[in-house]
Amino acid sequence: MSGPDDLVLFVGTMNEPTLPDERSRLLGLAQFSRIPVEALEILDRTVLPDHAFNNGQYKWPKALAMLRAWRFSDPRPLLVDVLQRQLPMYATVGAVELDEIDRAAVLALSRAEIPVRQVSAVAEMSRLSQALRLNRPTTGPEATSWTGVVSRDVSGDSQTYVLRFGRSNIWKIGWAKNAKARCDEINRHVPYEHIREQWSLTLVQNWSTGDDAYRMEQRVFSLLNGFRTVNERLRCTEQDVMRAWVSALKS
Repeated sequence: MSGPDDLVLFVGTMNEPTLPDERSRLLGLAQFSRIPVEALEILDRTVLPDHAFNNGQYKWPKALAMLRAWRFSDPRPLLVDVLQRQLPMYATVGAVELDEIDRAAVLALSRAEIPVRQVSAVAEMSRLSQALRLNRPTTGPEATSWTGVVSRDVSGDSQTYVLRFGRSNIWKIGWAKNAKARCDEINRHVPYEHIREQWSLTLVQNWSTGDDAYRMEQRVFSLLNGFRTVNERLRCTEQDVMRAWVSALKS
């Protein structure tokens, strides 16, 4: 759900393995790519701790490349001195979106940019991020199979789908193993209680593999390329969507 210019704020936990002088403090900011790459293509294996490996295999085989990074100036501020409230527990394993007041407070802090490890994967993701900021059309990640601690398999049943936002002419095209579950996941980030609108599943096509579902998605995108807005979304009429959907199925 992130955008190409979004930043991630790092906060020290209150106990180990965070160093004592970094605990509960705001540490820095980073800009990330949003497409997974092989972790060991961007990490320096020689500095990784032993507990990061299991029988010689890195425990987290996929990663998002850090494109730029900033370190807050010393003494780095305590979280309670900057943010309006303590972060919830689930911030330790995920990301919590800050509101406008907290964002402004964080961005006002003194910081210095620090270099990130320059490898080919980082350079490639940097070029993609720049293209997204310039609003160039993208096709989304290609369907691939890989196995690790977290696995993704495109060999089984999958679905190409179309979502519609409320009664508007805003549409979202994609593919997933379970289109309804994907729609439910996307709607968790929509403030329905405020705007009274959310995504609904409009069209679904079943396929025997993720590759087939991905190719169908790309055919629809190619037919509606002139209507692209942001990421996988489009603005067009229902008739435009139906024509592209039927044409993509026929081809």
